[in-house]
Amino acid sequence: MGGVVVHTLESKKKKAIEIGVLFLLYTALGISVEVIFTGIADIIRDHIAGRDFDATMPCRASLWVIPVYAVSATAAFSIIGAWLPRLFSWPWWLRGTIYMIVIYCFEYIWALGLDNLLSIQVWNYENSEYHIWRYINPYFCVFWFAFGFALEKVKLVIPPRLLKNS
Repeated sequence: MGGVVVHTLESKKKKAIEIGVLFLLYTALGISVEVIFTGIADIIRDHIAGRDFDATMPCRASLWVIPVYAVSATAAFSIIGAWLPRLFSWPWWLRGTIYMIVIYCFEYIWALGLDNLLSIQVWNYENSEYHIWRYINPYFCVFWFAFGFALEKVKLVIPPRLLKNS
């Protein structure tokens, strides 16, 4: 009986470490992608507007993207693991579509919540010709489709390698 309790505690400890590692990795990946994306988008906008190239290549990200990316990705893959345990063996196009839809759902929920609860608009696509309910831009669907696979790789590759000896 004592061995079962120790095994359960060890597995809970491993799971907690895995969630913590994923939270940090999703945070780093999310902020990195946000910074790169906004930097490149601004370079393109400046070029289209005829403005000179800014060699400092400024970019931006809100610290609010930490919970947006980290909590969303951690929660999404926990839910997916519970509801769709065989998802990772499904065809790539189906997984990508699911990831894209889930990301859009979290994007909308976070934007709506931050806007309504704290009057903060981390992103608002209202001025874009491509927008759904102000907070979703279908123009980014290919990006979110691909980003889901980056999150999947983080989930499937790093924690097992990191935790295999613990």
